[in-house]
Amino acid sequence: MIDLYYSGGSGGNFLLHLILLSKQHICSFNGYPPSTDDNFNEIFADVFNTQWDILENWKDSEIIPDNVVVSSKIFTPISFTCLFCNIDKFVKVKPHILARSNTSISVYANPVLLDKLVRYKINTHNKHDAIAGVINKQIESRILIGKKLSDIVDHGFSLNEIVSTSGQNVCDALSIPYTQAHADFVARWTYMHPPHIRTLLLN
Repeated sequence: MIDLYYSGGSGGNFLLHLILLSKQHICSFNGYPPSTDDNFNEIFADVFNTQWDILENWKDSEIIPDNVVVSSKIFTPISFTCLFCNIDKFVKVKPHILARSNTSISVYANPVLLDKLVRYKINTHNKHDAIAGVINKQIESRILIGKKLSDIVDHGFSLNEIVSTSGQNVCDALSIPYTQAHADFVARWTYMHPPHIRTLLLN
């Protein structure tokens, strides 16, 4: 089993879907029937198309994974945990990460990229939160959580490395097949961002 942790933003879903594209892992999604060996490929295809058919704000089409226990004879289950700006939640989760035998992974952005991502999101989509103190606190919390996660999980993936390798670094680390679908998805996710953030992702 894989346990995926992240500190907020679209990067968590990005990494989850990148892994699921190899068709070797399984999870359930809120609003869909429980995933099984028989229905998962169909469910994931619908979730993927809905999630990334973005008109303006990726949150509008976000579909949250449901961490119910999935029993499968074909796929490896993957769980999904967001620790959004919550260092106390990280402190509670940390012993479980260290104690479990599952493969643990995380995704994070470097401080400069994260700063731009958070400010863009808040100023564009959450104008009522566009207060310096709120923005700075969120940035500091997510940088701290991202760093702490990458220090203790089995594999910590930076968004820049995923983009620069078109996702192959993730597949190689997890020993899963890499296909053109991964490269296409990484390009699609990268270009859904505005030019100034896209430049940071590509460098």
